[in-house]
Amino acid sequence: MNKTIPKKTQHFIPQGYLRKFSIEGEKSLIWQYDKLNGLISEHPVSIRKVCFRNFYYYQRDNRGEIDHIRLEDAFSRVENAGIKVINKLNTETPTSKLIITGEECGQLSFFIALMLTRGPGFRDGINQTYGWVTQQSLNILYDTGKIPEPPKILKDIIAKKGIDNVIDIKIFPEVSLKPMIEMARAVALTMLKKIWIFYIPSDKNTFITSDNPVSFGLAEGLPNVPMGPLHPYAEITIPLKNNLALTVTPSVDIPKEKASELQYLCLKATEQNMICINKRTAAAALQYVYSSQNSEELLSLIKSLKNKSQKLVTSGEEKKRFSIVENPYLSSGNLT
Repeated sequence: MNKTIPKKTQHFIPQGYLRKFSIEGEKSLIWQYDKLNGLISEHPVSIRKVCFRNFYYYQRDNRGEIDHIRLEDAFSRVENAGIKVINKLNTETPTSKLIITGEECGQLSFFIALMLTRGPGFRDGINQTYGWVTQQSLNILYDTGKIPEPPKILKDIIAKKGIDNVIDIKIFPEVSLKPMIEMARAVALTMLKKIWIFYIPSDKNTFITSDNPVSFGLAEGLPNVPMGPLHPYAEITIPLKNNLALTVTPSVDIPKEKASELQYLCLKATEQNMICINKRTAAAALQYVYSSQNSEELLSLIKSLKNKSQKLVTSGEEKKRFSIVENPYLSSGNLT
């Protein structure tokens, strides 16, 4: 029996989604902005060659054998369903609300939530967490004598350098797969309890995307509290295509009648709205921002956000506390 050859390059941002931001007249070419180096790609780049890692979704089966395909295939089904909903969202005909069913809302919410958790910004942090916890556990076991005493030469090295600098712990990247999916499901359910408001761009402007396109933060006017994407006060923003963006905003403290009026509303973005939404996207980016346009003005905005990103990180060298770094631009303007 012939085995299916695994696909080496596995994208953490779907190609079908990125094509929504491709250059006009091109199917798979896009301008790439390097936020860390402040550069625009000399030529348009192929969508096939961005936002991927080799064998990114591999996992081990019950026999310990590596499976490169099953999770990739499952994600393809989620992507197809989500992109189908995006394709259906018609912004050509002027309307006060977009038509979307409950089922489509569920499919799109999971598609969006998975993009929040499937990339390096989330998965690398989870892997670092496992590594840190394992290292701390090893320290405790060694200090309390609950592991066999090493040979004297090794014991002397540990006493001199510390066990952290002697034993190198490696964590299999696959450990973040389960938390990735569980968090995505939780975020999707949270999104379904909030108000969905869509935006079409102002004249001659377009929305941008990035290698980390789903941003979240505290909605304006709500209590300033530490939060992550599951918090009831969290507002989530994602550009769905270069002519449509979505904000999922808290419904707490909003009367049901008002929430019903706002649900699925489609508004034409003001210049301020456009700047705010694109700022959120660029600020959340890990390194790369993508656009259908080659713009020095956009590059200037992106360069100003060089030191901003949204990812799961280790913060505090002494406390070793893991937390989400929030996107500071989510509270810079009330879009609704």
